[in-house]
Amino acid sequence: MILINNDQTTYRNFVRMDKALLKEILKCLTPRIQKQETNMWKPLEPGLRLSMTIHFLPTGESYKSMAIYSRVAHNTFSIVVRETCEAIIRPQTLEGWKKVAEGFYDKWTFHHTLGASNNTSPFKDPQIWGGK
Repeated sequence: MILINNDQTTYRNFVRMDKALLKEILKCLTPRIQKQETNMWKPLEPGLRLSMTIHFLPTGESYKSMAIYSRVAHNTFSIVVRETCEAIIRPQTLEGWKKVAEGFYDKWTFHHTLGASNNTSPFKDPQIWGGK
């Protein structure tokens, strides 16, 4: 998060978001997007992962062209965006999952459904339908 500390105007233009709001989102997402450092690998910091995702989503650019801006390989860039988006949309509480299930029932009349894979195939909670 070097830009947010050094040049706030540039950073605001980059992510199109107020500094306080970005820090609040980052605070909520950090436990879900932070990766563990190992002897052979130093992960991208959560602030960079969030910034890359927020900058990428509204542009419509390819991963390869966006990777040039972040100096991260395009395949890594695509993984970061996918993981960060999943962290943003995935509920973290039982009540959140119940709301998702109710939404699926209201829209698609699928009982006990907690989401969809590729927006087509519903998957179910194994504890509800007796699977393992």
